[in-house]
Amino acid sequence: MTTWADNGHVRLDSIIDESTWDALESEARGLYPQAQQDSLPSIRTFRDGSFCSPARFSSHKGGPVFRSVMQSREVLAAVREATQLPRLVPVRCGYNFYRRGDFLGPHRDSVKATVTVLVGLTDNLGQMGWAPDHRQSTNDDVITMISEEDLFVSLPSQGMPITHRSAQAFDGYNIPHWRMPFDHELGILGTFCYFDL
Repeated sequence: MTTWADNGHVRLDSIIDESTWDALESEARGLYPQAQQDSLPSIRTFRDGSFCSPARFSSHKGGPVFRSVMQSREVLAAVREATQLPRLVPVRCGYNFYRRGDFLGPHRDSVKATVTVLVGLTDNLGQMGWAPDHRQSTNDDVITMISEEDLFVSLPSQGMPITHRSAQAFDGYNIPHWRMPFDHELGILGTFCYFDL
């Protein structure tokens, strides 16, 4: 049996009940008109060890429903147990909105994202590209795979499927990940993060 320590990924589908899924989807759609476009022009590295590359999508901070999920004692206990990281604390949550052509270039999350949890709020999200084999690689090694002319041409084709009303956690700080250009009218992905004190 593989563990978080082995591969930096666990499924958490049972942490959110049906009524909470309904409330999350309603909240996300209600916040969509106020979402701000996020646009990154180039590859950049940061002092905390993370990096980003070009991206285009919209986002909004999580509202009270999403914050209540992230801060829930039951959810936190489940994530701590699944990852065997007993000192996790909630950091942030938000909704990413993808319209046709939007994308998220390869990146690593900030150092505060010891655990990044993804929640699928529409049924058209496909997969998130990721490179778990590069969990221990340096940013310089990962960035050599990225061409600014075609961000995705040299990246691994494997991905993490994100199905409707699924929840899964992964090591967002260490595992490079991305989203290919979106091919639908609107996709909504929720994310929340925990930091290991």
